[in-house]
Amino acid sequence: MSLDVLFNQFMSGIARGALLFLVASGLSLTFGVLRVLNFAHGSLYMLGAFLCYTIWAHLLLPALGFYLATILSALIMGAAGLLIELFLLRRLYNRGWPEQLLATYALILIITDLVKWRWGGEFLSIPRPKP
Repeated sequence: MSLDVLFNQFMSGIARGALLFLVASGLSLTFGVLRVLNFAHGSLYMLGAFLCYTIWAHLLLPALGFYLATILSALIMGAAGLLIELFLLRRLYNRGWPEQLLATYALILIITDLVKWRWGGEFLSIPRPKP
């Protein structure tokens, strides 16, 4: 195995680990601060990824498209998270965990069906940006 391949594998592992850390820390922060069991956290992450792909596909800017799409999708998903917090999660603060699980599980089903309706079930990817 060449040093190039080893370095690429190492960096790929670091990138995947960083993504998992971001998702896990967001889930931990939501539960730790708000005391709400948000099962839809992963679905929101998935929706953000598909949204990033859609923005990238419509920008047609090879040099900046990936970075701009990532920033725009993060801002849009932040606004979506704020709306979910205002209209759904605030109603669950004084409820027990079964109601929280049911409401956020319903949100999983809604988001998953919306993604399947809009993007289908096929695999979509953005090419790796050039350094």
